[in-house]
Amino acid sequence: MELKIEYTESAFGHSIAEADIRHAIVNRIRDKPMKKYINKYGLVGFDRSGNLLEIAD
Repeated sequence: MELKIEYTESAFGHSIAEADIRHAIVNRIRDKPMKKYINKYGLVGFDRSGNLLEIAD
């Protein structure tokens, strides 16, 4: 099953490639609900070069 990911323009604000974001999501090491927000999650994963990315949903 293909993972459906929707990107906002701000996701690319630090010159991060779509493939690196997808890689970090698929290879996440931590994800959990964000405090003080309803239906928002944060995750940490590695991009294709091994750098950590923090991603908020």
